[in-house]
Amino acid sequence: MALEPKTEAGEPTVGVDQNAQKNTTAVDHKLQDPPRVLNGWRLHMSMFGYLRAATLTYRLCMALLFSSLETTIISTSLPTIGSYFDDYNKIGWVVTAYLVTYSSFLLAYAKLSDIFGQRNVILVALFLFGLFSGLCAASEKISLTALVVFRAMQGVGGSGVYSVVFVALVDICPARLLGVYSSAVSSTFAVANVLGPIIGGAICDTGDWKWIFLLNVPGAAVAGSLIFIALPGVDGGVIKKSLFRRVDFMGSLLSVGGAVMMIYGLQTGGAEYPWGDAQIIGTIVTGGIAVILFFTYEFLLTRQGDASVIEPVFPLRLLKNPRICCLLLTAFLYGGVFYSVVVNIPQQNQIVHLRSPTRAGVDILPIMVLSPFASLVSGVVFSKTIRFGWQILAGGSILSLLGVGLLIELPYSDGILARMYGYEVILGLGLGLVMPAFLVLGRVEVEDRDNAAIMGAVNSTRTMGGCICLSICSAILHSQQDKQLDFLPENVVNGISLSPTSVIPALPEAEALRTREAFHDIYRLQFIAIAAWAVAALLFSLGRFYSTWAAGSWKESRA
Repeated sequence: MALEPKTEAGEPTVGVDQNAQKNTTAVDHKLQDPPRVLNGWRLHMSMFGYLRAATLTYRLCMALLFSSLETTIISTSLPTIGSYFDDYNKIGWVVTAYLVTYSSFLLAYAKLSDIFGQRNVILVALFLFGLFSGLCAASEKISLTALVVFRAMQGVGGSGVYSVVFVALVDICPARLLGVYSSAVSSTFAVANVLGPIIGGAICDTGDWKWIFLLNVPGAAVAGSLIFIALPGVDGGVIKKSLFRRVDFMGSLLSVGGAVMMIYGLQTGGAEYPWGDAQIIGTIVTGGIAVILFFTYEFLLTRQGDASVIEPVFPLRLLKNPRICCLLLTAFLYGGVFYSVVVNIPQQNQIVHLRSPTRAGVDILPIMVLSPFASLVSGVVFSKTIRFGWQILAGGSILSLLGVGLLIELPYSDGILARMYGYEVILGLGLGLVMPAFLVLGRVEVEDRDNAAIMGAVNSTRTMGGCICLSICSAILHSQQDKQLDFLPENVVNGISLSPTSVIPALPEAEALRTREAFHDIYRLQFIAIAAWAVAALLFSLGRFYSTWAAGSWKESRA
């Protein structure tokens, strides 16, 4: 059910008429075309441009987000890059630097697109992404430190592309094509993830790793050109100085700063530093304080109402709707399940079943192929009716829980058991069903003016959930590895920690077998932790039904 329309303070929202400050997403459980809908060649050129950009960005994003995954383009290149600079100790920062900035700017970018227009913001993001991709390649002649710095700035641009894509998807796409394009976005991400190791391996085989970054420069240029031509800009064609008065600079600073410190602490804790290290504790605590200050500031800003021209990055009035709270919590937990599954299955296949990075990527094809297919089915249903939106979200959560739970029962085997692929099919269907649900249900529950805010919030919480769940899996790995491998010499265990795929095959047969069995048990513990997240995601996906029951009970008690 949509919220009641309210009047927005300050100037009209870019691209949206003041009379449209209400929810126009659905009428009688049927999606309606959004106020800024595009049709014909402008729609298709805009979406093609977005998808091209998303392909390039997500290919790098997946490599960096899944820091220990060797099936994406940059991770397969790390040994080559480390050898080139003769520095393996700092090579992990090539991954972490991008992930930290990429994840931290999602919410801020979403709101900026609401103020300055989607075209302007995504063009700036594409410029940053392309520019620093080129500088990453140029760092071949500078230093590894320069590469890490440029990767961080590249992440700032990549974050904007990813964030604005989802805002635009529900803002310009006609209702009848929402299923097609939501599936296309999922397919783009899936293809980029699967082809990553193949492309990265082929490039590194030539020894010229700079082309991993240079390929993004023409891609960003092509995407930017298509978007500039097809996507409408700011009203009047000019960005006025008065628009800057609407920017929530303090809220953006606190949200970005808090996210940077939290994600940095979660990604490096247990990997580069012990969890009890003062640097990790201090970083996470400081990040937590920044998050608290962010919500406090947004609350005070929201209370000013029409007296303030500044538009909050995240209007806290959205949290008055219990269904929005349940949706965001489900997205947070869904992110943990999705990212952890996609990371751990290929890792397990490489370490336990001795698959090559390329083959490990091929082995998760059931997830990557079925996920966009399920998104297409879900999107088509939403194009016809939104009556079953929460049921679709709950159904996807059930399938995801079932798929993860079945992974726990798999016994150790030398090769991959055939039923493993069946479990991946279930997972792919479950994970794919919920993607359009987040897009549509988020829009249905808020006013048109809060479109960007809810999309930014969903993406931010989903990414943060992935980081936290991956950190839990990493903590399980590091806490169990020494216990499970106590039969090996310490120097061998240290070698396995650095490069398990190269050390384990070189062990004597009996020790290699025992080591692979130990890692199988460790991954089973990780899947148990992921299943717990899937249970919580299912419970919150039922929030729509609980809130309806609670509202009915409250009315009865008042009667």
